Amino acid sequence: MLRFRLDQNTKKISDWNKHFQLQINEPVFQIMEKLQLLGFVKKKLRLCWMVDYSFGIKQEIFLQSDPFKEIMKHTITVASSAREELIDITLEVKACVKSCGIRDGLVALYAQGATAAIMIQENWDASVRTDVIHLLQKLIPRGVWLHDQQDGNGDSHLKAGLVGPSETIPIIGGELGLSRWQNIFLCEFDGPKNQRRVNCTLLED
Repeated sequence: MLRFRLDQNTKKISDWNKHFQLQINEPVFQIMEKLQLLGFVKKKLRLCWMVDYSFGIKQEIFLQSDPFKEIMKHTITVASSAREELIDITLEVKACVKSCGIRDGLVALYAQGATAAIMIQENWDASVRTDVIHLLQKLIPRGVWLHDQQDGNGDSHLKAGLVGPSETIPIIGGELGLSRWQNIFLCEFDGPKNQRRVNCTLLED
């Protein structure tokens, strides 16, 4: 966030540390354009708020760049080998982050398909992944749902809906903001599939 001081008497705007000073006659809401034209600010800014001091003699003006500088998109393609499994896609997501060169921001992951999901889970060994599958099988058994009369995968839809199709992960210093024991998994509930797509949307802060 950039912070500026406006003196309403002299109509001058200066940065908080007195690094520069401008003579302005335009209304306050046009200050952003002035700063851009002078090359001080290269990104588009928006006025966040103003605070009056001393009965309006001075104002502090807070300008903030757009929430995200750039949006980049990638697609991860994954093949599954079992009807139900958790497939680790952490390395693929890391590769997307690295290729975009983002230092700080967010990566949003979305699994395409009504019988797939995204989960952040323990990465130490396969036992937790197996436990997840067994838990969902107990909670949502196969073959007892109305949708099974259509294509026999009513449980797959319910499991995917329960887990959810998306996760959002912070990017901090060019790395995924996961803990030591966390990885990202595509959850397959209706495999095997030759191709599952995970959409990755990366937003730079």
